Amino acid sequence: MTRWGGSVCRLRDVTKFSRNVTLLSFTHNNESLHLSLLGLGSPPLIAVALQGSSVVISCSSDGWFPKPKMFWKKENGEFEPTELETDTDKTELIRVKSSILLNSSSEGQVYCGLRHLVTMKETGSYVKVSDALFPRTSPWAIVFGLLLIVTLALSALMAWLFSSKQKKNETRLEEKDRTIERLQWEVEWRKISIRKETVLFDPLTAYSSLIVSPDGHHIVSSGTSQDVPENEERFDTEPCVLGQTSYRNGTHYWETEVQEQNGKFWSLGVALETVRRTGGQRECPETGIWAMRGTVDGYFGLSTPPEPITLRSQKTTLHQPGLLNGQGTRGPRRIQRVGTYLDYENGKLSFYDVDTYEPLYTFQVKFSQPVHPFYYVGPGMSFLSLTI
Repeated sequence: MTRWGGSVCRLRDVTKFSRNVTLLSFTHNNESLHLSLLGLGSPPLIAVALQGSSVVISCSSDGWFPKPKMFWKKENGEFEPTELETDTDKTELIRVKSSILLNSSSEGQVYCGLRHLVTMKETGSYVKVSDALFPRTSPWAIVFGLLLIVTLALSALMAWLFSSKQKKNETRLEEKDRTIERLQWEVEWRKISIRKETVLFDPLTAYSSLIVSPDGHHIVSSGTSQDVPENEERFDTEPCVLGQTSYRNGTHYWETEVQEQNGKFWSLGVALETVRRTGGQRECPETGIWAMRGTVDGYFGLSTPPEPITLRSQKTTLHQPGLLNGQGTRGPRRIQRVGTYLDYENGKLSFYDVDTYEPLYTFQVKFSQPVHPFYYVGPGMSFLSLTI
């Protein structure tokens, strides 16, 4: 009960606001009574927690009415933005909470303040966060990290040096193997080249568009039919020609210069003396022709089916001078001189690149008839039989 001016007022259910509730005013007139109640709140409760490498400071207080103004202030006077969380406590008064994030102790002490918006009274607490709370990198960890980096770098360097040395050794070994292989090629070629003989082109067998030189050493594709005598020995459909000499025994070796002028389609080898001369000609052992072929895409042994010939020598070919610099350009190697070796009794026919001594392709066949050197002279092509 409260007495004022001789009047008596009974308050009911005040226990509902019994915590930090102050009677602010009481007025009396002829019509009504007006009573105002305020919740002044509790002192702020501070909580500190770690979040990663930072420190989170939380400030909370309850028992407020109306909702207070809550703020954070640093030691240098700067105010931190505040996001306020609110709810009600068990007495149905207002509870408030706010948090800030500190990245280092150098930010100084901070102040959490609450101001009552009616009485304008302020309450608050200062917080000083020790530097020990902030996670710090140990100097030993830094040293260990640097040593680890240096160790990894040295390991990588050693691995690179070892790998480089290994590659150099492998390169030297490969070059040594190639040198030995080339020497073996040369020894083999020199053994058979001592049997070198001259092959002459037979004008009586030459297709009508082929022109044989008077001495029989050179043949060229003219692209147009010539007025030549007809005979059964002449190829009448394909641009082919035979050599004048027939072989029915012994070992023989001859060389031919391949002159790719405006074309890169040709073949050379041996053919049976009875090879068909009329109609289209398929060059394969089944038709009595054993040969290798050159094309723009590479070289092939004309077996059944044809087998690609891989050039193992690394030499390149200097092509014709260009229009711009006149120096010529280097491209994939083209064979310029072919050596043909025939061992009739043992049924062996082999082709060699005369410039590199590289063996190109070998046929194994049992000859039953005499054979002649055979040539297919494609458009823009010519052959030169090399003399002894």
